[in-house]
Amino acid sequence: MFLTAGTLLVVIALLVMTRISTELVLSGGLVLLFLTDVLTVEGALMGFSNPGLLCVAIFYVVSAGLVQSGASTYWGMALLGEKPSHLRALMRVLPGVSTASAFMNNTPLVSMLVPAMERWCERFNVSPSKVMMPLSFAAILGGSCSLIGTSTNLLVDGMIRQQTDLAPLGFFELAWVGVPVAVLGIIFMLVLGSRLLPDRGSALKDASQERAYSLEMVIEAGSPVIGKSIGDAGLRHLPGAFLAELQRGETLFPAVSPEEILKEGDVLILVGDVSSVLPLMRRKGLNHSSANLTDFKASKPIRKMVEVIISPSNPLIGSTIREGRFRSRYGAVVLAATRGGERIPGKLGDLMISPGDMFLMETRPAFLEHHREGGDFLMVHEKESSFSSTGPKAKWAMCILGLMILLTVIGWLDIFKASLLAASLMFICGCVTSASARRSIDLTVVIGIGSALGISEAVRVSGLADAVASNWMSLFGNTEWSLMLGIYLLTWIMTMFLTNNASAVLVFPLVLSVATEMQVDPRPLLVVLALASSASFATPIGYHTNLMVMGPGGYRFVDYLRFGLPLTFLHAIGTLALVPLLYD
Repeated sequence: MFLTAGTLLVVIALLVMTRISTELVLSGGLVLLFLTDVLTVEGALMGFSNPGLLCVAIFYVVSAGLVQSGASTYWGMALLGEKPSHLRALMRVLPGVSTASAFMNNTPLVSMLVPAMERWCERFNVSPSKVMMPLSFAAILGGSCSLIGTSTNLLVDGMIRQQTDLAPLGFFELAWVGVPVAVLGIIFMLVLGSRLLPDRGSALKDASQERAYSLEMVIEAGSPVIGKSIGDAGLRHLPGAFLAELQRGETLFPAVSPEEILKEGDVLILVGDVSSVLPLMRRKGLNHSSANLTDFKASKPIRKMVEVIISPSNPLIGSTIREGRFRSRYGAVVLAATRGGERIPGKLGDLMISPGDMFLMETRPAFLEHHREGGDFLMVHEKESSFSSTGPKAKWAMCILGLMILLTVIGWLDIFKASLLAASLMFICGCVTSASARRSIDLTVVIGIGSALGISEAVRVSGLADAVASNWMSLFGNTEWSLMLGIYLLTWIMTMFLTNNASAVLVFPLVLSVATEMQVDPRPLLVVLALASSASFATPIGYHTNLMVMGPGGYRFVDYLRFGLPLTFLHAIGTLALVPLLYD
């Protein structure tokens, strides 16, 4: 028991305090528990045969079919209105996002909507910080409304099937609590969002406050701007951007005059939204000053301007762009970077890569094909497009999703068989290719969850679950409601520092121990566990979509606390009030 406790504390400390990838830490902890005979071979591998984990992997393929076929854009294109009011936009977007997230993976849904919301904000001069965080939170709330809404729900259902004699979770069983709580959360965001969310401006309002990039462009030989003043060359008044500095040899002009005559070799340092600078990149005689672009010049017509968000599972986290050989690894040149909504100055080659960093890159079309579906990047967005086109297979994909839901709800197939059938039909109908399906399965998530399930088994068999459950629950009394409160708080605290999946897996054996010791029905406690695991509002760490909107919204850590803590409080009240009524 003490060996398991020590291993668990080391695992949590490494996840919270270091940048070592989650799957590596969890799998390392699992190996240690196996080598020290805490776990048998069967116990160590049981997580990887868990129906919930397998269902998560299969549902990645189903979601890929929805995205690749263009079915997901049916939702996205209908959500954004034509009114220049962020409140009206949120009134359209939040209910639609919550509904959609109940039936598809949240990550591709938010990834699809973020660039569209950016374009909408630029068009109507609305601060992205007013809409991006509500977008993520609405997806999280909607995920609690069905069994397939989040991978956490599938995992809890898989553990119920594997470790208990209880009936599996119904497809809409969580909806009796999830829907009212989601409605309450959306009302909160609509009423108090403007007051609690920061207003950091938009590109058209003030480029210096925008999620600005800093781009360096060199004037090449033969450029038509040579011999012209900055004003005559059209470089003085750029919408949403400005010429910050001009470098000529070793001399830097920090406050350059509009009458300054441009010369060959001058380096222009432009600051602002990249969409305002894109036309300059197409001018003859102007090119990026990065020396890494030499072999890209020959293929200029097919180069793509791509914006990405670094995933927590990216293997280069903790290394600099140069040390990680970013260009060789991805075939992409980093032109600019932002962190927390602010541009990162200095030499990009020396930039230490962190989760949530936004990179503006120039790359070839193959990059989009290989990295659009998760993995090393939370979001991959081609700057000149908002949505993937709606393909002819979109209706097939939506029908397949509807069939999967129908078969599960009426009880003809369990969720594992229904999702397996849906994934097979996606292949047969051409909604997803085998290559896209392989790329869509995030192996880092699968390995991390499988390892966490093995550690959870060690917590159970070593007796640690019984000991912790007894001591933790003694703080809250022995009534059913107080037990639910204790489970909710423990799960929520863990989601502040770990992922929602890891939190659910590690708390699950404690819930079973509490139910056995107190002789109460474990089902309502497990429902509270599933719902609390998705209450990842107070930090950007617990849920991928929170990290995805951090850069586009220009958020800081404290912004999540200011807006997320009250929402968490409402979520807890709604959950703890409704679950006892549901299972009374």
